[in-house]
Amino acid sequence: QTIMSKPDILWKGFPSFSATANVNDAAADCVLVIADLKNGLDAVPEPFNSQITNLSNTDAGVKEEVTFAALSGVAGGRVCYSPTGPVNRDYDDVRRVFDAATKGIERCVKAGATKVLIVVPSFQRFPRAAESAVLGACYGLYAPLEQREFQPEKVEKVTNILVYGMDQQAVDKIASIELGKRVARDVGGGDPERMAPLKVAEYCKAVFEGTCVSSDRKSVV
Repeated sequence: QTIMSKPDILWKGFPSFSATANVNDAAADCVLVIADLKNGLDAVPEPFNSQITNLSNTDAGVKEEVTFAALSGVAGGRVCYSPTGPVNRDYDDVRRVFDAATKGIERCVKAGATKVLIVVPSFQRFPRAAESAVLGACYGLYAPLEQREFQPEKVEKVTNILVYGMDQQAVDKIASIELGKRVARDVGGGDPERMAPLKVAEYCKAVFEGTCVSSDRKSVV
């Protein structure tokens, strides 16, 4: 048994993950493209490259702001473009991809999308750009533990995340990493009363029971 098989305490609001090689995958209802739309258009696959070019001819802001548009021939017939901003300066790092994904997935949620296909072209400086983008999207979808416990109907924002151009094993690894980060956020960011010391112990015991992680709660008088 692994943390991936844990029950509702972790899974409420947590999307399912899958790999895909098709930008028109019927399992998705929206496409999220994360890229340096101003300087890295050559890396953006078609038909997104052409649409960005056409849209920017009438609206230069497309390359600088999150944009939502209709596009035939892709999943759901709609696409969200989330620019990273410049990534070629000496102080730019992969967090630009992470942040762009967070903003992009939040815009997809506003549009009513529930099954998002994430497309991340290659970044020469950031070989783990796609992984960072998926984690950034998950960060944008995260709901605090208290909300998942008491308002579960409000946290099911996105039910499926599809990752373009990545194999399923790699996608499963990202999902596992995100679950670990979710545990850290729950413990470190929870309400002081909800995450009082004994409650932290109970939470950890429930989450890690049956895994290779052991926990031991001792009373201190």
